[in-house]
Amino acid sequence: MEQLDVTSVIVEHPQINIEKIYLLVSANKVMVSNIGNYVSLILTNSVKGEFDDGAHEYLKLLHLDDTFLIGQNYHLVSLKRF
Repeated sequence: MEQLDVTSVIVEHPQINIEKIYLLVSANKVMVSNIGNYVSLILTNSVKGEFDDGAHEYLKLLHLDDTFLIGQNYHLVSLKRF
């Protein structure tokens, strides 16, 4: 995973390409230019439970009208991956 850059948005492509975007952009624009892929944000929950270490990752798919937040790391995923 790429180190976060607080001045840009990082989009990781399935082919291990990394794209840095320095402007506000919507998920729709990225999905249109990468047909067959969806934009996701990986969220980490670090709350420890009784039977686990608390390291859980959740995949949140973005809506078409969602705008990327500067300093976040986004991933392109396809349904073939699941």
